[in-house]
Amino acid sequence: MPKSRDFSNQVLGLIFRGEPIPGLARDAAVPLTNLYVSLHSAPVSVGGDQSNNEITGLGGLTRLAIARTSAGWVPVSASQQMRNAALAQYGEITSGTATATDVAIGTSAGNPSTVLYTGALTASRSLSTGIQPQFAANALTAQEL
Repeated sequence: MPKSRDFSNQVLGLIFRGEPIPGLARDAAVPLTNLYVSLHSAPVSVGGDQSNNEITGLGGLTRLAIARTSAGWVPVSASQQMRNAALAQYGEITSGTATATDVAIGTSAGNPSTVLYTGALTASRSLSTGIQPQFAANALTAQEL
């Protein structure tokens, strides 16, 4: 049985912006202040943590922190989606090469980190020295089904 549209939107608000669901859920006393976006060379395994197929070893590339607030994430109510509110930009890569095919949103800058949402990029991206990976505003979409 699928969730209602309103409840799906409340779940997204709780996860991405720390908004309580009245009578059901509230954020922890010391909530996460950021969610972390990682780039991957292959799909993240179901049940895997955020390090699964994560691109590491490129100088300057670390997980990207996005504030868990309305400034970091905006809802798209009609479609049960949450999207990044502004340009999300990694640091410039200083060494190494890799190809990013997938992305994950998780709970920590380091490991272990729980994967909340994951999916394929619309097209693979070559990463190398001098590249500064980024997602335009509204380009990262998490959908509650």
